[in-house]
Amino acid sequence: MTSFAPSKPPLPAKAIARQHWFPHLFSIPFGALHSRNMDNLLFAGCNISATHVAFAATRVMGTEVCITFDTGLARELILSGSDKASSKTLRTPMPECVRHYRLRLDGEVIAEVTDNLMRHCVHRLPVSRTAGTLTLECLETHGGGAPRVFEIRAYE
Repeated sequence: MTSFAPSKPPLPAKAIARQHWFPHLFSIPFGALHSRNMDNLLFAGCNISATHVAFAATRVMGTEVCITFDTGLARELILSGSDKASSKTLRTPMPECVRHYRLRLDGEVIAEVTDNLMRHCVHRLPVSRTAGTLTLECLETHGGGAPRVFEIRAYE
């Protein structure tokens, strides 16, 4: 990826920056996403704090999307419901989240959950079993009509 020097004419004839090549992937530190002199301010996307060389790696669409998502996730993890910004946030499950469901293994109910609030649920059987069918019976959502289930995994 090409990196460009900051626009400070005249540009020197020698190399503008020493390029560092990493044999592995690198992460973007959380310190690049928050303001050093203002409380409660996070940056996302292409306005993070980085050198012009680092911007060559960070100013890519996929990376910017991940940074934006991570900034939002960090905000939820850091802030409580008592601050001004998130006190008006509705902390309820998504409407399409399954509230009441049953898991059936060859027709036998192996788990029934009522008042579910989670999007990721794990059920462990007391003993390993071999079966022909695993059925998820969605009985109720949190008001969104059709339930949305991303995937079901079963392991030995």
